[in-house]
Amino acid sequence: MYKILALDMDDTLLRKDLTISEKNKDAIKKAAEKGVKIVFCSGRSSKSMINYINNLNGYNCNEYLISYNGAMVLNLKDKATLFNKYVEKEYVLKLVDYGRTNNLNIQLYIDDNVVVEKFDERTKQYEVLSGLPVKQVKDLKEVSDKGSLKVLINNDENILNELKTELDELLGNDLNIFFSKPYYLEFLNKKANKGIGLLELAKLIDIPLKDIIAIGDSFNDISMIEIAGLGVAIGNAHEKVKKIANYVTKNDHNNDGVAEVIEKFILD
Repeated sequence: MYKILALDMDDTLLRKDLTISEKNKDAIKKAAEKGVKIVFCSGRSSKSMINYINNLNGYNCNEYLISYNGAMVLNLKDKATLFNKYVEKEYVLKLVDYGRTNNLNIQLYIDDNVVVEKFDERTKQYEVLSGLPVKQVKDLKEVSDKGSLKVLINNDENILNELKTELDELLGNDLNIFFSKPYYLEFLNKKANKGIGLLELAKLIDIPLKDIIAIGDSFNDISMIEIAGLGVAIGNAHEKVKKIANYVTKNDHNNDGVAEVIEKFILD
């Protein structure tokens, strides 16, 4: 029997309107009642994720979470940090300089806050998506003494595609660099991704990888889909994600794809 259900949020569990369907909620509750640990695993900040978890009070999914694309693992019961890996200050400063040179919107994640120098329309859209206010500061370098849990460039898809090759050459040996959405290019510590975060949690609570289901849609989900006993791509997932998955749902994120997995592999 599967013992952990690791769920990506955006474009997997959440619908286009950023809500969780009643069918998905019901399936999650039934899985938890069977003893499966429900673990949200997202690129979002912990604070953004907790807002959703609090709205699922009574659904038994408030034990652990994996945030910042795997850079942090939290025990929600006692608020303990079980694992974290920061982008070190050296690389944060390089990315801030790169952003200034190329007129890019650089976002840092400091003490569970999103921090920017440049506040524009894209920043406003990010606030809507995350459900969190973004803090504007004069100088990102002054708030990055301990590094950042992740760094995100929020910009046009075509511009980011052109820049990624250059950034891979500049920092690819030192950081994990990937798209979480076509317009979000993210940077993590080389020893952090969703797969590593899930592996660390599994070791801490003594659950073998074969007993884990992981469901996702995008490039940042590949690492956890690959290590899980059952790696699932949601129906709307990128083709590269579908190719590495053990199972691809018939339904997409707008049509209860998560419930499909729970009903087929946990409740059946």
